[in-house]
Amino acid sequence: LVRARLAALSPLAEKAGWLRADDLLERAAAAADLIARGRAPKDALSFLAPRGSFSVVRRGGRVFASSRSWARYDTVGRAAAALDPAAAARTLTELAPLLDEACRRYGCRGSFRDSLSGAIGELAQAPAAGGESALVASKRGIGWAYADPRLEALDPAQKQLLRLGPRNAAAVQGFLRALAAALGPSAPPPPRRVP
Repeated sequence: LVRARLAALSPLAEKAGWLRADDLLERAAAAADLIARGRAPKDALSFLAPRGSFSVVRRGGRVFASSRSWARYDTVGRAAAALDPAAAARTLTELAPLLDEACRRYGCRGSFRDSLSGAIGELAQAPAAGGESALVASKRGIGWAYADPRLEALDPAQKQLLRLGPRNAAAVQGFLRALAAALGPSAPPPPRRVP
């Protein structure tokens, strides 16, 4: 039932591979809860992980993420742009009892809808996806950090959204705004962070 309902939401061929993942309801519950808490849902959404490695370009003595790095997330951006928010809202409403049960098993702080509202609010707070942002070597010695302290101060969920690249992040944020509108008002989300 869950796979059939989710398959009907998108025309993208890539969804077939995503829908083969185990425990889709539990993954959805975990992803919503983690994002609502400001954490990146890496394990919950592992089936969306990009292929290839992160790469940078150097221009004018500064370092930026390369367009190839962003292109690794183009499928996620296309999926977000292709989803019908009203149909997604109807599907989430239909699956609400199953999603709530998955939330209870996972340990969410409330219903799936509470977690989803918190996750949407969390990602809506990320800066609008604009152009490139300069990077600097991470102080931990591994990888890159944003040169702009305001971007580096974002929580992991918001930084992960920015890593999708401007076009893909805008598609995800646009879908989430439309989904929130289609779902209608709900109770305020729980507090963002838990120690």
